[in-house]
Amino acid sequence: MKMPRQKTMAGIESKIKQAEDEVVKAKGKYDETLSKLETLIQEKEHIQGLELIAFFKKSGKSFDAVKRDLNDSSRL
Repeated sequence: MKMPRQKTMAGIESKIKQAEDEVVKAKGKYDETLSKLETLIQEKEHIQGLELIAFFKKSGKSFDAVKRDLNDSSRL
């Protein structure tokens, strides 16, 4: 019957280094993807703001009237 092979300190340290490298790579990918997501959300909010302004102008209502309507609808 064969005995399991004894792990060496060098072998374990090598695997630790490899795992650390994988974590750094994954963190970099995560940070990059998070940055893209944040940029897309900002772009979406910008477009929504432009659409809101267009609807406001199209409505023909004054700023105070729109503000009052929005405040009234938020109470429902």
